Amino acid sequence: EKMMTASEVRERARLIIDNLNGALRAISGTGRVELGDVLEVDTDGRVSTHVCVESMMGVRARVGAALVVEGNSPITPQPSTAQKWIQCAMTNDVVADMLIHFGKEPSWYDLYKTYEGVRAVRKKLKQHKSWEPPSLDNFTHTANYYRHGLPLPAKKKPPSMKLAEATELIASMVCSIMSVLAP
Repeated sequence: EKMMTASEVRERARLIIDNLNGALRAISGTGRVELGDVLEVDTDGRVSTHVCVESMMGVRARVGAALVVEGNSPITPQPSTAQKWIQCAMTNDVVADMLIHFGKEPSWYDLYKTYEGVRAVRKKLKQHKSWEPPSLDNFTHTANYYRHGLPLPAKKKPPSMKLAEATELIASMVCSIMSVLAP
């Protein structure tokens, strides 16, 4: 798909970066990557920078790439796990939504939305309930309590799962389902 303006490029890049954030959080627990400026290279090789202003906090870093040459021919790089996941997300809206929600700062809402994506993919793959971790009931109980803020029924115990524990649980579920979709 051809993009003609810096804003079209930026919107496409934002989608890819949102998916990348979810993949990286699940794979390695990293923080968010933020989108910077858009560079345009014209047919004469001149580079124009389109500055896009947004509110960001965090660490800034430049990223580069290296070409490894063995003998006279370059080694063909293989896609990383995160790249495979992003490729999968480009053709599967459920996976894209799942990664976008998981890439945000952890909240009960986004973790539950991620879980809904995992559950939808698992159902499509016809994976049975034995695939679910034992702590899933505790997760859904706690997530629903915090997402909806409803009073607990008299016989129901208060939620006990911590947000960090829930994030780890959902990360393992995302990694498990993605290992099937994008091995």
